[in-house]
Amino acid sequence: MNSKLIEKFFKKECSPHEVKQVLEWFRGQGLQLEQEEDLREMWEEAEKEQQDPKYSSDAQELLGLIQDKMRRNYKVPSHKEVVRHVAILSHPWSHRLRMAAALFIPLVFSCFLLFYAKMGKDIKPQAEVTIENPAGVKRTKILPDGSKVVLNSKSSIKYLETFSEHKREIILLGEAFFEVSKDTLRPFIVHSGGISTTALGTSFNIKYRPSMGLTEIALATGIVQISADFKKTERLRPGERLQYDMKNGSFRTDIYDVLETLAWKQGILYFKKAGIDQVVERLEDWYGVDIDLVGNTNNIKTHNWTYTGMFKDQSLENVLTGISFVKNFTFEIKGKNIKMMFN
Repeated sequence: MNSKLIEKFFKKECSPHEVKQVLEWFRGQGLQLEQEEDLREMWEEAEKEQQDPKYSSDAQELLGLIQDKMRRNYKVPSHKEVVRHVAILSHPWSHRLRMAAALFIPLVFSCFLLFYAKMGKDIKPQAEVTIENPAGVKRTKILPDGSKVVLNSKSSIKYLETFSEHKREIILLGEAFFEVSKDTLRPFIVHSGGISTTALGTSFNIKYRPSMGLTEIALATGIVQISADFKKTERLRPGERLQYDMKNGSFRTDIYDVLETLAWKQGILYFKKAGIDQVVERLEDWYGVDIDLVGNTNNIKTHNWTYTGMFKDQSLENVLTGISFVKNFTFEIKGKNIKMMFN
């Protein structure tokens, strides 16, 4: 129940539709049939009298009596108890009963709020799970709902130990491939910077690295809906990729190369017309190393140096040997420190 709506209810500012909403919520709290009938009857009666100023002082007196009882044991006063309190006052009890009706519903809500607040103190907050991969490490994780995440190197995900009854939320930094278990009642939402990707039973890849300035969502199966901070939304279909420019907030959709976008989760290191900076960055992330370029590096940057190639489950030495054979450089490996030397 919306707290603002309850506040309006206390102030008697609800529209008839809002009153109905509140009563429907109250019904859901486990009222007996006779209690519900009393509740509606009392509300209708109170509506006729609530504007009469001659009952205001009586209302405050009755309110104090009932609130004292609430503070002692959080028990909601029954209809009979309200009548009993009213009867002991000096004025005609019929007017007091009407005033009790005007107070009854807000007091019941106060009781529920106090009760839930008391319970909340005893409920421990859910633990947050964080999975973080350093450079050179990839892993697969099964989520609480059975969905599977393949997490790339230099990437992390966060989520609650148990998903809520209404949605399944993940926070991603880096790159991951999601295979979502279908649950029509609980959408699966991945938050990656200013982008939220919502799915039901779907598989998709998200790459969110702030240094790139782009967030990429590539859909493999199913349908996803993507929304940005400024509420713009887009839908993708299998084979489509959305690129979100974080600087200007623009969307661009195209058809992606499956090998280039998804091969990483199969252990395939794939380069497609990659410049030297891209090659270095991919190798550092893939193997968890630091690479220095030495020698005539100006030459490679001014002659549109690019490389295309594919390696599956190969060592760093084998990969560097393959690239150097095509691109004519030498290399040196000392632990995690690599030198690529150009003539």
